Amino acid sequence: VKSVNLRNGQQDVITDTPMRGYSTASQGLMVVPDPADCFRYYLFSMDIKKSGIGLLEKTKLSYSVIDTRDGVGRVITADNVILDDYLAEGMTGTVQSNGRDFWVVVYKYNTPTFIALSITKNGINSSNAVYSPAAVPTTDAVILDGKLKLSPNGKKLAGHVSGAGLGLFDFDNATGKVSNYKVIPTALTFTFSPDNSKLYTIGKAPYQGNAALQAGRMYQYDFSDPTFTRLAIDTTQAIWYLQSASMQ
Repeated sequence: VKSVNLRNGQQDVITDTPMRGYSTASQGLMVVPDPADCFRYYLFSMDIKKSGIGLLEKTKLSYSVIDTRDGVGRVITADNVILDDYLAEGMTGTVQSNGRDFWVVVYKYNTPTFIALSITKNGINSSNAVYSPAAVPTTDAVILDGKLKLSPNGKKLAGHVSGAGLGLFDFDNATGKVSNYKVIPTALTFTFSPDNSKLYTIGKAPYQGNAALQAGRMYQYDFSDPTFTRLAIDTTQAIWYLQSASMQ
């Protein structure tokens, strides 16, 4: 699907024709700086999974290159397909351990695997992608629109990759490897603290008669706690509605 039009800071459209992407994909677009050129950016685009047949069809991850050195912005190249596989809609990224290059991480659900793409001064090469089996049971329900998020320091990865709950993993920002799968049940949305010491989630509370308005709770998990016990930190349940809760 091609429905993405880019605008610059003056709100002028800089795309001649729409590019790949869809507004309802859970994490359909992500911008990554070009390590070789401070005026250029990669725009990654993840296709949406179609309702009903999503499990049966492959999804394309593509990228476009945007140049901003003229102060207006222009598309250098568009819709270059880098992966064509059974990908969920989640996509996240982080700086590599060298402080210069970047990782883009996506999830392959038919054989549970994380794929980390390296972006360097030499560009993007899918043949160098790092594949990490996710240890997620294939019997778990697949979450096609689950979000992924890396911690600010690039050492932890969280994501909805199965119906069992929120998956929490270690991420090696030097090698791109994902490991040490842990499940956090009932977590619906999530984020990391700026100092990387905690994970925050909004989780399900007891059913109250209306699923659309069911209240949840905000929880904190402390990585220094060996039991990793969740602690409710909100003062009221009524404000966290499951269908609208989101965290950044």
